Parts: sequence; structure tokens; C-alpha cells
Amino acid sequence: MGGNNWRRDAMKRQMAEESASAARRARCVDTCIAWNERLARRGDPDPSPLLGTALLAGFRYFQVVCPNCRTIGEVDLATLDRHPETPLYGLMPLLACKRCPGAALMPKPVALSVATMRERAVR
Repeated sequence: MGGNNWRRDAMKRQMAEESASAARRARCVDTCIAWNERLARRGDPDPSPLLGTALLAGFRYFQVVCPNCRTIGEVDLATLDRHPETPLYGLMPLLACKRCPGAALMPKPVALSVATMRERAVR
């Protein structure tokens, strides 16, 4: 009568894990959306979401603007070789504009995005 308890228990564990990961992903999405809204209001970009948080939420592209030449750049976060607990704002010195060598100003974060600027322009 109780021969299949291990299957039922395994299914319960799997469902609990899936539920927990979905809840975690939802929190990551909320964090990234809140940060984008804060940037849109010209709020302080620090503290920023972690690299792993952005990737888990599906926000793969990070847009920055050079304050010197106003060039907008985009970085694919999935290609960066950084620890997942690196804050996005900590990446700013690495994203300095190549057109403005020796510029004293760091790039400014614009937004996190699910799609590239080009993909959004086509839609």
C-alpha cells in the first residue's frame, strides 16, 4: 500500500524546488525592474543588482552612456568573465568609452534590458 511513497516524496521535493526557484527568479526580476525605474528617474545607480541577479532575471544586456561623447554602448552580461556576485555598478570602470581615451568621467548606466537595442528597434 505504501510502496510508492518515495516517488510521491520525490515529486513533492521537485515541486518545492521549482516553486522556490520561480519565486527567486520573480524577486530577481522585481529587483532589476526597480533599478531600471530608479535610473529612469535619474536616481543613484548604487546599490545596483548583482551580475548573477540580472542574468537569472533574464536581463542580459546592460546599456551605458559615455558622458563625454554621449555614445550609448551595450554589454552582453553573459559574456563577461566576472563573479556572479559582482555589482553591476562595479563594472563601470571596465566599460570606459574607447573613443574618449583618458577621459576622467566614467560611463553612466542607462538600463538593463532583455533584448538588444537593435532587436527592440526592429519590433
